[in-house]
Amino acid sequence: MQKLLFIINPISGGRNKDAIIRMLDSTLDRNLFSHETVLTTHAGHATELARRSDADIVVAVGGDGTVSEVAQGLIGTGKSLGIIPCGSGDGLALHLGISRNPRKALRTLTEGRAVTMDCGLIDGRPFSAPPASDWMQKWPGSSPPPGNGDCGLISPWPGRSGRISAPIPMRLRQTGKR
Repeated sequence: MQKLLFIINPISGGRNKDAIIRMLDSTLDRNLFSHETVLTTHAGHATELARRSDADIVVAVGGDGTVSEVAQGLIGTGKSLGIIPCGSGDGLALHLGISRNPRKALRTLTEGRAVTMDCGLIDGRPFSAPPASDWMQKWPGSSPPPGNGDCGLISPWPGRSGRISAPIPMRLRQTGKR
């Protein structure tokens, strides 16, 4: 049985989360999953909750800010991050193909496949991003150039999570302009 922790930002996206909590309680297969829901109360709370969790999968229920906070708490733990998007933008979830419909997002979480996520540090602050291979597919020819490196990436490979690797310079293109 897998243990899930749903960390819910009650103010993300301006929507009440009571219906999502009821949906979780009524939909999850109790033979496969045990779960707990916790509402965040202040900035940084999701990171604290994720870091202290003994769950197998820690699920961010909120927007990109909530996902970022939960991800920061999971770096180096070997635990999985789940996302039920209900923010105003939900950029990462949409990039990963996760539905903004909470019931469909839960189905993806329980029946879908896990993907490896790249993480990094900018000015000492961790961030998560779609896998670098996705960038290369979307912007061919934008492979990292040789240079002195401005971004130290955290290794996304199993067994090395949370360790700082050698700095890798990155050049990203948007709409064909550098």
